[in-house]
Amino acid sequence: MIEAFRSPAWSWGLVLWWGLAAGGGTEVLDDFETLSGWTAEGSPGTRFELKQDGGFEGRGLRLDFEFAGGAGYVILRKHFELPLPENYAFSFRAKGAGPANTLEFKLLDPGAQNVWWHRREAKGLPAGWQLQAIRKSAIDFAWGPSGGAPLLALGGIEFALTAAAGGKGTLWLDDLRFERRDAVVDYRGQPKVSASSASGEDGAENALDGQTQTVWRSASRPARQWLRLDFGQRREYGGLVLAWEGECHARDYAVEVSDDGRRWRGVYRVADGNGRRDYLPLPEIESRYLRLELRKSACGKGYALRELTVKPPDFAASPNRLFEHIARNEARGAYPRYFRGEQTYWTLVGANGGHRKGLLGMDGALETERGGFTVEPFLYADGRLLGWNEGRLSQSLEQGDLPLPTVERDYGDLSLEVTGFAGKLGDAPLSLARYRVANRAVTARRLRLFLAVRPFQVNPPWQSLNMKGGVSPIHRIEASGRVLEVDGADALVAMNPPDGFGAAGFDQGDITDFLGESRLPPRTVASDSAGYASGAWRFDLELGPAAAREIFIAVPERKKGSSLAVETALKAEGETLGARLWQEAVGYWRQALAGPDFLLPESERDLVRSLRANLAYILVNRDGPALQPGSRTYARSWIRDGALMSSALLMLGRGEEVKRFLEWYARFQSADGAIPCCIDSRGPDSVPENDSHGEFVYTVAEYYRHTRDLEFVQALWPHIVAAMGHVDALRHQRMTEVYRSGEGRAFYGLMPASISHEGYASQPVHAFWDDFWTLRGIRDAVMLAKVLGDHAHAGSWSHMAAEFGGHLHAALQATMARKHIDYIPASADLGDIDPNAVAIMVSIAGEAGRLPQAALAKTFDDYLAHFRKRRDGNGDDGHTPYEVRLVEALVRLGRRDDAWEVLRSLLRDQRPQAWRQWAEVVWRNPEAPRFIGDMPHSWIGAEFIRSLRSCFAYEDDAEDSLVLAAGIPAEWLYNAASAEVGVRRLPTVHGLLDYGLRTEGAETLKLHIDGRLAVPPGGIRIRPPVARPIQAAKVNGTAVSGFTGAELRIEGVPAEVEIRY
Repeated sequence: MIEAFRSPAWSWGLVLWWGLAAGGGTEVLDDFETLSGWTAEGSPGTRFELKQDGGFEGRGLRLDFEFAGGAGYVILRKHFELPLPENYAFSFRAKGAGPANTLEFKLLDPGAQNVWWHRREAKGLPAGWQLQAIRKSAIDFAWGPSGGAPLLALGGIEFALTAAAGGKGTLWLDDLRFERRDAVVDYRGQPKVSASSASGEDGAENALDGQTQTVWRSASRPARQWLRLDFGQRREYGGLVLAWEGECHARDYAVEVSDDGRRWRGVYRVADGNGRRDYLPLPEIESRYLRLELRKSACGKGYALRELTVKPPDFAASPNRLFEHIARNEARGAYPRYFRGEQTYWTLVGANGGHRKGLLGMDGALETERGGFTVEPFLYADGRLLGWNEGRLSQSLEQGDLPLPTVERDYGDLSLEVTGFAGKLGDAPLSLARYRVANRAVTARRLRLFLAVRPFQVNPPWQSLNMKGGVSPIHRIEASGRVLEVDGADALVAMNPPDGFGAAGFDQGDITDFLGESRLPPRTVASDSAGYASGAWRFDLELGPAAAREIFIAVPERKKGSSLAVETALKAEGETLGARLWQEAVGYWRQALAGPDFLLPESERDLVRSLRANLAYILVNRDGPALQPGSRTYARSWIRDGALMSSALLMLGRGEEVKRFLEWYARFQSADGAIPCCIDSRGPDSVPENDSHGEFVYTVAEYYRHTRDLEFVQALWPHIVAAMGHVDALRHQRMTEVYRSGEGRAFYGLMPASISHEGYASQPVHAFWDDFWTLRGIRDAVMLAKVLGDHAHAGSWSHMAAEFGGHLHAALQATMARKHIDYIPASADLGDIDPNAVAIMVSIAGEAGRLPQAALAKTFDDYLAHFRKRRDGNGDDGHTPYEVRLVEALVRLGRRDDAWEVLRSLLRDQRPQAWRQWAEVVWRNPEAPRFIGDMPHSWIGAEFIRSLRSCFAYEDDAEDSLVLAAGIPAEWLYNAASAEVGVRRLPTVHGLLDYGLRTEGAETLKLHIDGRLAVPPGGIRIRPPVARPIQAAKVNGTAVSGFTGAELRIEGVPAEVEIRY
């Protein structure tokens, strides 16, 4: 009896390698008859209990857990001392109960500084005992100072449960083993091949000769046949590729393996094969013998196989690896470019604050939701299938800055435009896509548009933080009328009637195999246990000369019956529905982005388009009230990112989103007053990042400064009081006796060590980033207390601000002396340089005047030297556009030319350029297949908004003044095409600002300032872009003397200002 199964399992739950390979044998590390040596720890708020229970044999370990609020972790740890050979494996028995959470198996080095891991992402554990086996090849470096150097000795083992679904449950473990395995060597033998029969000279050896011109043919009879390989030894391999000959391919067959040639086990089964090239994933298989058991011939006259290729172990190590091998063996364009090792970029498709967001890839594929499948368009014309590889690709935004992206494929006399947008029918949110096919020829054309539904994301496989890009399983796909279902839920609605639909499983062939012949698979339903089903709609088009046709599809919520709203609207409006929803989307976004305007030369208008596009991306990245930096890798809300995004929103007149964000975030404050660093669908993260408390208070204060909404401040006042209480408690942790002298003195009065802005994840430090955000928060709390009339808190917090600020600056100076450095350090522990962190000391904390001036200048000088080296091709291979934050700091420090040098370089990092967005990480080679964080990254977008705005105007809190024109380049004023440079309706904390600056001859500048503006106590300070000192000035026709060097201060508006040089 042979047990055959179809689906390869890329998980711990199914062990395909039999027994333990030859090597040094197996060692039981722990039989769990006692729990000696095991310790457990969990995140704050997580409840857990470690105890003994019945095991797989005898006793075992039992961990009961409950994640508070859906987030958290529990770690089991035991010390082991064990030298590690070149190759090895671990195994253990496990079972579980409860929601699907992430189980991590970790190896620690002897110093517990470096960690390697194998992660079982968000999957439920089996209810019964199951062997979990992990080879060395499946264990990846996680973190640590070694940077991934080989692990030569084991210092400890951890089992970690981290919340995915959260909730409560139980994990049982037993029989932890270690296996020394023979070193992995390439198979160099020559398999012996035999067959049940052969036809003439077409013998079995032809199937393994590496030549597709030869063929093995079985006898011409309908009976079952077989082809067998003997490797001569146990061999590890990962799959097979079968190239069939003509019509006599096997429609139904199985792959079997054996170690002795007598007892066989089925490891793969194909039903209804298509007879082209079959890719058979066999992850983690080892055997001496392999056999194809051929059961049904397509021609009924035996079988013909051109070539059988045995693939290496990594062929099917994961679904993504499988498709990488397939894509490299097929025509370019048949699969997403990332499967060929080419970088891809994308942008968002979604509504302001919508929960579900799609992605439009640079090649025209639409990802329907986070981790979801894609819809990929193809044209069939003149006997050719036209995909992303056959056309010239370009990208655009509607009207240059609306978040309504388009990809155009230019095929010469044909073009295809793919546009993504969001809409709503009643209360039902929708994602939509428009496909516009244009005939540019002078003659009529008949062609076909295929919309293929494929089990791939737009996100590439190397996007592996908090999710995994690449394959997105489709187990079942079917269509009825205009509605297409994926895995039992409504997934797509064709808003124009399609002319056909077909679906296929993996073994029936890729959907492009059918489309390349201008046909659909014969079935309208397909199931695939591995999750590789695909399908396609067909639209037959007849286009006259210079004519075009638009096809719309809608993506409703993924649930049964969600298409009803679309179908009802289609009955009422017909095919005009898609066009109406498109016009509504354009109208909404044009109004949403109609905020302040910036006056600058026409040649520089892309700056304003980038500003508006990034404002839009902040809004689209929102998930309800939550401000998020991204919608894939970073689909969670950090108060740090949210503070800067809120600031950018307020600077462009969007206060309501900030108010909703603060109301929502405040609900997650802990009982001790701590503000969580971040929040996601599981709840607040328990990892302390000690910048969070100051950032929350700063954001409330920013909201008040821009809106004067005192009632809202009053509502949040208990949260601010609690946050300040927590800050006071934290700083006193570093004011005990141990910190008054000795090594601890370096940290006296500071915030405790934390991972801060995640730059110190491997080792928490006393980051000055945390301290300067805290100082800003305390001062803002004082301001809010005063406007509320809470004099007691205003007084005590004023004292705290003075004391904390004194300790902070003393620690900073002491660090410089202790570390013998001449720049501003980023942490008291390391004395490290981080200009990105120092920038907030200038722009957010307003402490530039109290910092050591020479060291401050040196910090940015060093950055600029590093930046220029990288820009010129001699520095780092990659960088992060967070550096755009330095532009604002440079403007505030009077380094106008340096600011624009940096900004113009960072603008070139937008990819694709026309989508006006940044990824978190930029690599010198734009095609390099490397992690890029998330895109569009809205924290970076917010920093860009702040930086560009600071060139025109910024608030100087230290002097309580408003500074104008400090970053405007001189060439803008002296550009012949520029009427004037300035702003209209720009929100500031002092009201709306209008001003226009222009030249009058070579030695005079004219400035008009107006707006609904209350002049601050420190006045309005004008810093025009002229290198020469001011000689004379008039305000409203009266000579004034309030100028020094390059700056003029005025005390009232409206004002007509004349400045002479």
